Parts: sequence; structure tokens; C-alpha cells
Amino acid sequence: LVWQVGTEDDLGGYHVWWIPVSGNLTKKTASRVTVTLDTTNRAIDAESGRLTYRVEGLENGVCYMMAVTAWDRRGETHESTFSTVVQVTPDRFAE
Repeated sequence: LVWQVGTEDDLGGYHVWWIPVSGNLTKKTASRVTVTLDTTNRAIDAESGRLTYRVEGLENGVCYMMAVTAWDRRGETHESTFSTVVQVTPDRFAE
């Protein structure tokens, strides 16, 4: 999953949210992982400012809805709304 890194001084990190397409993507029903700027499984491209994060544990061949939210250093209760929701299907042959 790739997105543009925020430039806010108080940016704390991101949440990546996902649920199989058959469900309803809400903060109460979706799974999530917290991504901070020092999290492993992520890379930031210095030129484009895009962050790439590999979500672990998804089932190959299952279509998921995914979105990202940002939260600030005041705590995770200060969180943005969902980004644009995308649909992805993991493929066991992808590198």
C-alpha cells in the first residue's frame, strides 16, 4: 500500500484499515495496524515523499477494501477521516 506522507509538524503516524469487500469498512468493523515513521515493513521514498507499507497476514485471492488515516502526536484520538478507499487482492506470486 502506498500513500503520500503528511507534512504536518505534529504527525504521529498512520493507521492502515482493511476488511474483506463483503464487509463494511468502518473503524468498528475493520482490522488495523499502526504505522509510525520508525515502523518496520515500510519505506519512504525521499524524492516523491510516498510511504510504502506491506500489510502482513492477508489471504491470497481475497479482495479487501483498504484505507489510511493519520493521527497526531496529541494521541490517536486526534485522527483524520479515511483516505480514499481502494480495493486490493493479494497475489501469492507478487514480490
